Amino acid sequence: MNLADMMTMITLFGCPAAAGLIASSEKAGWLSILFICFGALIGFAGSYGVKSLSYLILFSGCKQSRGWASGLLFVEYMFIPMIVACGAIGLTATLTGWLVRHIL
Repeated sequence: MNLADMMTMITLFGCPAAAGLIASSEKAGWLSILFICFGALIGFAGSYGVKSLSYLILFSGCKQSRGWASGLLFVEYMFIPMIVACGAIGLTATLTGWLVRHIL
């Protein structure tokens, strides 16, 4: 498993977990299941975006003829998927918290 696939899995499982954790901490009760499904939708979309972006950066780095350009794109490959995955999980937690507070 490479970094792109690992960040895809973290996003896929992290978004529903964050949604469920926030919903249960806000005392949403049985509606937490609904928010976990909402988090799963964001997780699927976010994991697709992370995977696409990761492989785009990885394969464009492989096509570079200069070593420094490949190295720069490799550093981007190391950090940008992590930033996007953490952003998707944070967005899911924030939206869930906001929805629970304003709906319930």
